Amino acid sequence: KLPETLVKSFRLDWQDAAGMWHELGIFENHYRREVLMKLDIECQALRFTLLETYGAEQVKIFAWTVA
Repeated sequence: KLPETLVKSFRLDWQDAAGMWHELGIFENHYRREVLMKLDIECQALRFTLLETYGAEQVKIFAWTVA
């Protein structure tokens, strides 16, 4: 059984140089604690939106690395 606090699905948005937000995608059915992604974009900011967990109403993100 997967931990209730594990992120199951999330949305990523990116902000362009003009300050406009664009949806990068919705990522579903994750089952690992660590999510590694290579994104081929240049942006001013990234925004993470939690959509679903495996049961918990809230989660805590302990690390977010963008390189």
